[in-house]
Amino acid sequence: MAGRLVELADELDIRVGVQPSLGEVMLEAQNAMIHLAQQQEEQTSALEAQLRAKEEETKVLEESNRRLMRMASKDALTELDNRRMFNRSLQNALDDAIKNFAPASILIVDVDHFKSINDDHGHPVGDLVLKECAARMGQIMRRDDVLCRYGGEEFVVLLPGSSKREIATVAERLRIRVEDEPFLRTLGDQ
Repeated sequence: MAGRLVELADELDIRVGVQPSLGEVMLEAQNAMIHLAQQQEEQTSALEAQLRAKEEETKVLEESNRRLMRMASKDALTELDNRRMFNRSLQNALDDAIKNFAPASILIVDVDHFKSINDDHGHPVGDLVLKECAARMGQIMRRDDVLCRYGGEEFVVLLPGSSKREIATVAERLRIRVEDEPFLRTLGDQ
């Protein structure tokens, strides 16, 4: 082929010089392909490393978002849903109640004599009492009930779909469970 190209060039009066053989052209092409493949492999490796770094950043951001959502929705002391989450749950329960013509009820629970606990034993003990109270109430909540800390020593329980009798039963169970055992004994008599 190289020889034919030289002959054709002579006929057209064009100077082409010495042409490489087909083997030389193939070798040069093969080397170029190897070089391109290496470049592509390096680029792929670099992109994969960037992807792994971005995936790790995404995991960190997702975890940060989960922590922020938890902070925005949970009471820091009791780990119960906070007032903001109660308001959302209440709106959802009311929407469902209207849609399904079903009742939605709320119990408001206020810890009796809480000020005297703080005054007599200090706020750290008051915090322990609130945490223990939340834990005790949480132990008897039904699957669909929503227990939240509303503020201070106030808690609310959302009871979607509950009858008057069920509400009274839950209220009485809460009262009994909270007063069932003295708090200071439970807390190590602090």
